Amino acid sequence: MEIRIQMSNLSLTDRERTSIRMHVHARIERAFARIGRRIRHVDVYLNDVNGPRGGPDKRCVIKVDTHGTEPVVAHGLDRNVFGLVNHLTMTAVRGTIERIRRTRDDAMIRKMDGTP
Repeated sequence: MEIRIQMSNLSLTDRERTSIRMHVHARIERAFARIGRRIRHVDVYLNDVNGPRGGPDKRCVIKVDTHGTEPVVAHGLDRNVFGLVNHLTMTAVRGTIERIRRTRDDAMIRKMDGTP
């Protein structure tokens, strides 16, 4: 499983940027450990929507591309990047597991019916 992280418009020091990257990478790896073999890559996009004005302005989008299913996308806004990544990672994991389960169930039904 490849993890790709993109950040834009975030006013961060190099140390903060590294800290966020390490957190995102570790969180994604832990959360998807059970189903990692089914996942091609996870794209994480982080950006600051409002700039220095404040408010819940950090946007995160997590896109999970699996083998044989449509991608799963989780997105949200918050002030705290770390909490936002944690929440959206769990949302993406649940969505991915459900998508894989549904695809597997559909394949099983087609096999039983004899349809391609």
